[in-house]
Amino acid sequence: MSIRVRPDHRFFVLLAVLLMVPVGCSQQQVVVHKPLVPAPFLTLGQQLAIINSRAAALATLRATGSITLAYRGRHGHRQQFQANGTLMVDQTPALTDALHRAPANMLLIGTYLGQNAFELGMNQTHSWMINHHSKQAWVEPSSHATGPTASPEVMPIDPRRVLQMLAITGLYQTARQRLAMTAASRSSLNRIYVIHLGKNGHTWIQRMLFFNRRRGEITAVIRFDREGRSVAAASLSYYRPVAIRGQRPVAGAPKVPFRVDIWYPAARAHLTLKLAHASLTLRVPPRFAFATPRFSGLKVMRVDQAGGSR
Repeated sequence: MSIRVRPDHRFFVLLAVLLMVPVGCSQQQVVVHKPLVPAPFLTLGQQLAIINSRAAALATLRATGSITLAYRGRHGHRQQFQANGTLMVDQTPALTDALHRAPANMLLIGTYLGQNAFELGMNQTHSWMINHHSKQAWVEPSSHATGPTASPEVMPIDPRRVLQMLAITGLYQTARQRLAMTAASRSSLNRIYVIHLGKNGHTWIQRMLFFNRRRGEITAVIRFDREGRSVAAASLSYYRPVAIRGQRPVAGAPKVPFRVDIWYPAARAHLTLKLAHASLTLRVPPRFAFATPRFSGLKVMRVDQAGGSR
């Protein structure tokens, strides 16, 4: 049996078929990918304004978490720690110095089973590192402090360099320091160069910071020696806002990296800091928190001004 369709009815048959086909059939959704908006262009002055305003907002910082520290000792013995960590920073002396010469105060302590395992600290007169397990301490007085300079040693990890690698301090143009920048057109990372103007015209790049224009964060830091060799590198990630103790961060609150990895290739050292909590409240007055230890019961090794890991 055959069904014949009159020529003048073919249009209505075709319309009926088109209306019936979609019934009970699933259609695949078309995903339209929006093009990624290019990262905004920022001048060097704009980036420095972001960095320095964050440093001012982080005038004081207290953070807790876990620390992993590994380095080679004096005779090549490997020293390794996994401990609970407390980081305290007071940038008030540096922020109030118009010449930007005064250092910030910092203290990083690793504790295990309620006892101090190691300590990295610096204030206006000294910087030090203490290994409580081996009963060793390295101390370096500042340029205006007095003290014994015999038996110079090399500090395994310089606390001043740790603070620089955290990238929470300010960057300023000074008589001995210049800043420059290169912008990346295909990515959102800019490079900021900290150039040291040495004596007798000797100038070198001291640090290179990778600034993410899209997020306004420093994601990596590389430090160089006078010969242009890389002596330290840091990776900074998981930025989170912080506030005063007991308060929640508001919009525009300063952010700090909650994951920090620092490598020292020459010293075969590696420092990992994983923060769990952070606030802008120190809880302890700075004159007590950052006081130079007495080093009682420790073998103290003095570090001269040219002996640090610089």
